[in-house]
Amino acid sequence: MIYLMPAFHQTTLYTLSLLTDEDEEFICFICQDAQRLTKVPGQTRIPAGTYELILENSPKMSPVYQKYLPTPDGHPMVTLVGVPQYTQVRMHPGVSEADTLGCPLIGYGATTNPKSTSRLINSRDCYLEVFYPRVSASIKAGKTFLKVIDSARGPVLP
Repeated sequence: MIYLMPAFHQTTLYTLSLLTDEDEEFICFICQDAQRLTKVPGQTRIPAGTYELILENSPKMSPVYQKYLPTPDGHPMVTLVGVPQYTQVRMHPGVSEADTLGCPLIGYGATTNPKSTSRLINSRDCYLEVFYPRVSASIKAGKTFLKVIDSARGPVLP
């Protein structure tokens, strides 16, 4: 399975993308940090490319989500593998780019403001009801990838 993540809105603060399956069926919205030419830790979104998705336990995050969506294996997180200059890139809920250090955040909807932060709508519900069940099932069924696509026009920071 290949999931697609085309960016559609970009400011100097954040990038909004869609997450679709390989048939381009909408799954959810994604919020990340701004696009930069040079990585600034905790302030730069992941670059375009195709990355394998795996399930991996996170000492910090797995216990939090295990409370909301218990799994027998301790709620391993959807993790991107092979992102240049990044480690532990996990897809998880959050409200805005302030809630991420480079990880893609999940939401049912998103609001935009070019001079302020974005807002994801019903992030935790989307993660628990749609994103995690669907994507974790794909990963358990076989090799699964995420293709990050730079398709938004907007500022790119140095």
